[in-house]
Amino acid sequence: MIQVIENAVNNSLQEYVKSQICEIDFPWHYTNDIVRDNTNKKFSGFMSPILQRDYPPMPKLDLFLCVLFEALEKTEVKFDNIDRIRAGMFTKEHSNIIHNSHIDYEMPHTAMLYYVIDSDGPTYFYDNNNNIIKQVEPKQGTAVIFDGHTLHSSSSPVTSDRRIVINYNFNLPHNMKWSF
Repeated sequence: MIQVIENAVNNSLQEYVKSQICEIDFPWHYTNDIVRDNTNKKFSGFMSPILQRDYPPMPKLDLFLCVLFEALEKTEVKFDNIDRIRAGMFTKEHSNIIHNSHIDYEMPHTAMLYYVIDSDGPTYFYDNNNNIIKQVEPKQGTAVIFDGHTLHSSSSPVTSDRRIVINYNFNLPHNMKWSF
């Protein structure tokens, strides 16, 4: 199941997260292969490892944890531990580019996407035959929570200057199954 939560966090927190992630000294890192899968297609973009193995935790980690905690309060989803929090940004393209469908990790997990700003460049969700089953437009303050084994893909904006999403990957408690 894919759960979309509009206004997943209060307006003040939405604006504060946006001001922090869009400031000039936010540590964005360019990568020419931001979306990884088993094809030869590569898509460039910017990422920031907020909480990720092999990187030191970001000084503003608490801010991004607040987003997760507040969004999850609006659901029945609980978690044991966080595997990764990563911000991703794609910049404007001249045509609609849908990135590779993928899952973030092979291990069982739950994923949450939090849209930092309004933009175009929807997120697509797929069935096991790679048919689109849902499309979510990036809207500031919206979160999408889904089973981490659900194929999904981002896309680049065409009319907006950039698309910024915070990607959360976490594990459910051992006694919970994935559903809401």
